[in-house]
Amino acid sequence: MSEALVSKHVRGARWTPTERAEWMELYRASGQTVAAFCRTNEIAYASLSLWLRQSKAARAGEAGELVEVPMAGLCSAAANTVKVHLPGGAGLEIAPGTDPRWLAQLVRALAPAGA
Repeated sequence: MSEALVSKHVRGARWTPTERAEWMELYRASGQTVAAFCRTNEIAYASLSLWLRQSKAARAGEAGELVEVPMAGLCSAAANTVKVHLPGGAGLEIAPGTDPRWLAQLVRALAPAGA
């Protein structure tokens, strides 16, 4: 553990992004629950929990970005939809003109936990 982390064991400390990443790495390597790790290291449970949620959300956003795909050649004139098969077995048929923000929310909701 770096000296910077040890020296900030005070209530209301401001952590840099580098320090937050270091705490999360130490937690993940510890094999402890969040509560046990926070007690052992005298760090606020709420802080570490928030950082972990933010990290997970950031990773999910990176892995699940939607990209625009030209429709020409992807769908037949008769069907007029694009079929998408998602990990975990879910499938979607997407009509042209579907709101991309709504579609992004739907895909995130259907994604398997931890994906």
